[in-house]
Amino acid sequence: MKTNESDQKIDEAGNFIASIAEQTNLLALNTAIEVARTGEYGRRFPVVADEIRKLSEQSKDSVETIKQTVEERQIDAQNAVTAMERLNQIILKTAG
Repeated sequence: MKTNESDQKIDEAGNFIASIAEQTNLLALNTAIEVARTGEYGRRFPVVADEIRKLSEQSKDSVETIKQTVEERQIDAQNAVTAMERLNQIILKTAG
């Protein structure tokens, strides 16, 4: 079924984005650690590191929303297939 293939591609893309978000979060953490070592010269970098962390969290939240939406769509598609199969059986019974 074509929708399953599309859903799989969306899921793979979501996993890739989630991986990037995780790596970005680690990068923000490492940046914060390095900034602490720089003292006075790096005092503005914590703001940058915090913004990177926030973007990472937003990305993870968006991926979760996408995954939930895909799951809901899969359920709706399966329900539609089931309803069509039932309707087909009714038509075959009344026609036969």
